[in-house]
Amino acid sequence: MSKSTANNLISYGKLPIKPKGAQKKGLVEVNMAALTVMALSECDVSLNA
Repeated sequence: MSKSTANNLISYGKLPIKPKGAQKKGLVEVNMAALTVMALSECDVSLNA
């Protein structure tokens, strides 16, 4: 995926990122848990323990 595509997905809210906190120049980390929940919410899946 190109950097511009990733930036567009982040700005559209389609690619959730973790807050950087005190490290303003740190790497951007994709929140994989939130991404998984977003993907599962669009499906007919039930997660019961």
